[in-house]
Amino acid sequence: MLINCCNHNVLVWNVRGLNNPSRVAVIRSIVDDANASVVYFIESKLAEVDRFTISRVLGARYDSFVALPAVNTVGGIIVAWQSTLVSVSSSRVDTFSVTVELGLLDAPSWNLTVVYGPIDDALKVQFLQELHDIHADRPGLWAVAGDFNLIVDASDKSNDLINRRMLGRFRRLLNDLQLKESALVGRRKSRFRFQSFWPKMAGFQEAVAAGWFSTTPASDPFLDLFNRPKAIAKALSSWSQRSIGNIKEQIQMAHEVIRLMDAAMDQRPLSDAEFWLRHQLKKKILGLASLQHTIARQQSRLLWLKEGDANTGFFQSYASARRRRNHIFKLQKEGSEATTQQAMDDLAADHFGKLIGTPGQRQHCLNLQHLDLPPMDTAHLERDFSDSEIWTAISSLPPDKAPGPDGFSLRFYQSCWPTIKEVVCKAIHSFSSGDGRGIARLNEAYITLLPKKPGAVDIRDFRPISLVHNIGKIVSKIMSI
Repeated sequence: MLINCCNHNVLVWNVRGLNNPSRVAVIRSIVDDANASVVYFIESKLAEVDRFTISRVLGARYDSFVALPAVNTVGGIIVAWQSTLVSVSSSRVDTFSVTVELGLLDAPSWNLTVVYGPIDDALKVQFLQELHDIHADRPGLWAVAGDFNLIVDASDKSNDLINRRMLGRFRRLLNDLQLKESALVGRRKSRFRFQSFWPKMAGFQEAVAAGWFSTTPASDPFLDLFNRPKAIAKALSSWSQRSIGNIKEQIQMAHEVIRLMDAAMDQRPLSDAEFWLRHQLKKKILGLASLQHTIARQQSRLLWLKEGDANTGFFQSYASARRRRNHIFKLQKEGSEATTQQAMDDLAADHFGKLIGTPGQRQHCLNLQHLDLPPMDTAHLERDFSDSEIWTAISSLPPDKAPGPDGFSLRFYQSCWPTIKEVVCKAIHSFSSGDGRGIARLNEAYITLLPKKPGAVDIRDFRPISLVHNIGKIVSKIMSI
């Protein structure tokens, strides 16, 4: 999180450990780009912090610091600042937090407390009391940031394991201390998106089956097909985090270990175990690099290029350019300008709603009986869809086109068909028989605007596209076969 106050940047970041040289190098580059006057590192996992540590991680510019050491490599908070840019008149180090009183230019001084909350519920009570004590000791302007390991609302939790008693305690604390949750600029709740490389990974089918069968079957087939992908999304996100993790960081760590082994070879011969580890790490790097290439290709949306037709850097550059080109900073219409998300939503809805118009009264009717058309046998058009027709339609659709509101592409249906076949076919059979009750849950779409020309700002220079649910695509394909 980057806080701007009086033209000074304050960086608050859960770095999840400063023990690895490769990770430190990445952190150092990000800190340099942030141009922060004050840096708060949470979860440093360092039991000892000295002047050399700060210089190694942040550079010589950050010449003053306060630290809360980690306990058995758990937790740890570091606050470092450039004394030529800011002044710190006092500091306070507690069990779960570090507080400093910052002075920036001619603005009034204010206190910033950065926390790393405990996991254990008994310690959480102690943590909340600590915040009470800091508030009493620090009158005036006060802000609190960090990793609380607590939630204010049940929707903040990715699963249903919610300690509502602790949630209530935390809410009461915020009310008592008159703390208001800050809305971060650019903050968006992450949306699930199915990754095209997942089916190639070990354990994928097991994770899908576990999520698919974790929900209670519903009598409404459309409700069943609405609920199960939600459970799979949670299961796959958790599985991906455990099995894959941060690819870039793993590659950097593997390179660092190989570098250390190469340096050791200059002094002594490596043992058989070390040679084996070095060989395994090189194989691991090749596999991760291939995986990184696949992810970059999917993000670039250059799906007409086959695997191996371009390098990872090309895909990443194209994806970055595509994001910059498609990102909408503002919209204009007839002299009015919208810059906030809500204002742009309203402007777009009003403009395209008027283009579509509203249904009017029909003035004429067409009498087909007077056209004297030859009779046709259309009984086959009313025949129910077969399971083989459903699969033929699914397998013939492009697998990696833009996903619908649930985040799943057609590749999910193609790669997991044995697991999901029964529920999907039941929903489609219900639709083909004329029973569409409950289909509204799957009849949703995301409307997104694509620019017609570079630098588009006027609403008329955008065209809307609809990202519909895959069931609609499948049914349309079946009817066209």
